[in-house]
Amino acid sequence: MGESIRKVALFDFDGTLSRRDCLVPFLWRCVGPIEFARAFARSAHFLVPMQRDSFKASLLWQIFHGKRADEVSDLGEKFGRDIVSHRLRPDTLERLQWHLGQGHEVLFVSASLAVYLDTVGRLLDVTTVIAVELESDEDGILTGRMVGGNVRARRKVELVKQYLAGPRVLEGDAAERKSKKPPGPPPDTSPFVEESAVNVEPCEIWAYGNSDGDKQLLEFADHPVWVSRYQNIPTPVIASGAKQPSP
Repeated sequence: MGESIRKVALFDFDGTLSRRDCLVPFLWRCVGPIEFARAFARSAHFLVPMQRDSFKASLLWQIFHGKRADEVSDLGEKFGRDIVSHRLRPDTLERLQWHLGQGHEVLFVSASLAVYLDTVGRLLDVTTVIAVELESDEDGILTGRMVGGNVRARRKVELVKQYLAGPRVLEGDAAERKSKKPPGPPPDTSPFVEESAVNVEPCEIWAYGNSDGDKQLLEFADHPVWVSRYQNIPTPVIASGAKQPSP
């Protein structure tokens, strides 16, 4: 008998699994309101159409350049625990838990920071976390740069395809699941690169998102679900052409 088709659920995070944005509150915690306001002001000239990624790159550099990676990691651990305790949407969390109960692979695919999403993923027992990684040097000092750029729009699909092209993660392989992340491009690579020619086995894919940065991820899925701010899952506002997921 052949192996059953692979089933994978992809979750955006901010506003999809969390009640609202998590990045700004974390940056605020890292440097405080005054330094955050200064960093925002220094990066504000990028707040024009089509420069969203440049704004984020500048803001993260202002916040993290020269910080100790271990200290930021400790803050991320604490913030991740706070997210799980106080900042998750109950309806979307229930959907995530349903996928886990069905034995599906569950991924976070987010433009938020891995430094706290890794903790959230571990506590929720998800398969892996695809998110923005902060670059550090050999001395453990953050450079302020993102490894491989921002994780949004087409870049989300590219990284999911890299993940799916790797060895299949079987139910029960907990240690392997936690360590299995797609290989990132070198630090100077644009997040809007041409998609790699990767060999992806047949899968049934669910995707959950709530913003323009999730459009390509939703289009990639067999079961795309647009998560409305005002309407709970399991009766969500469905993206155009989407199928209503049924437990």
